[in-house]
Amino acid sequence: MEGYFSQPRTILIISPQAWNAPNVSKHHYARLLGEMGHRVYFVEPPDHSRRDRSVTILPSDAKGVSLVRYRLPFPYRIKFHARALFIWLMKGVARRVSRAVAEPIDLVWDFDNEYMFHDLGDFSPDFTIFHPVDDIAPQFSSTKHAQIILANNGFYISSLPASGARTALIPHGTQASFLELARTRLDGRAPAFRETPQVVGYVGNLDRKDIDWDALYAVIGAHPELEFQIIGPYRVATPPDPRIERLSSFTNVTLLGRLESQEVIARSADVDIWLVAYRYEKAKGLIYPHKINEFLATGKPVLASPLSFTFPAGAVTCSAYEDNRDMPELLSAIVADYAAVGAPLAATRAQFAAENSYAGHIATISRLIADVKAG
Repeated sequence: MEGYFSQPRTILIISPQAWNAPNVSKHHYARLLGEMGHRVYFVEPPDHSRRDRSVTILPSDAKGVSLVRYRLPFPYRIKFHARALFIWLMKGVARRVSRAVAEPIDLVWDFDNEYMFHDLGDFSPDFTIFHPVDDIAPQFSSTKHAQIILANNGFYISSLPASGARTALIPHGTQASFLELARTRLDGRAPAFRETPQVVGYVGNLDRKDIDWDALYAVIGAHPELEFQIIGPYRVATPPDPRIERLSSFTNVTLLGRLESQEVIARSADVDIWLVAYRYEKAKGLIYPHKINEFLATGKPVLASPLSFTFPAGAVTCSAYEDNRDMPELLSAIVADYAAVGAPLAATRAQFAAENSYAGHIATISRLIADVKAG
């Protein structure tokens, strides 16, 4: 590999999610860097249940990746009520983490939109990256003195204070299993399209607060001729969640619960159109879920809420409204024009997924760091 990662590095990845949480971009980057021969230390968010206040380095289930766990030696509420004091105290935590790693840190790569660490230079690294992939809390907003700022949409970058940092847009990566699915579509090994769509697929955690339930009900109710396969976990409550009860009351809805990636891939051959329905506060910017890449890997059309990333023409159909009021009509148009927007654009969709591998992004970032260091 060319650039900064052409030699073994000691890399500190700061994550707002624990290692055993559902794997997202920072987990995939950590695993791949470890497989490449780098020494990766994955810093989890503080564990308030720990009795031991020392920083602990533990092995993970991934090659080359160690876990960094710690408990704050002061009340966490200081973060919200005495921000300046919290920033100063976290400098000491950063130094403790650096001592626990016990070797010079080459790169700090921070994905933490919750702003545990204000200045990445406190780890005394050779280089620093701030990479927000989730909404940034405006009351904490700063560049963390990073030398490079990466994001999957321009809103996150523009919401940060001006600095001398180099910035770059990096789309979500496509995880390995879906990357292979995209390649099967591109080389003609994927199942053929139906002439007329029959099944709409939805994948996602149904306990998310930003699901647009009204849009979901409207789309399903307007299309009784289509089967809606809903994949994703939801909390079984007493009394039952009325939103789930209403969803399950539609005769054309099948709730499949949580499925692993390979199970989703197996079912994707039967899905003709994918659906994403979220509603969010405009001030937070637009959403760009990882699942969009996975849907595109299948080659099938995608109907989505407004998204924060510009995809290739014809790859994704987005609502024109924050409340997704036009989704039933947009789905009707996709169904009516399926012969033109289905199979003919399958390669366009799969190509986007295939071109945005995590390995490809690491290569891009490697060259970018080398370029910045070269001045």
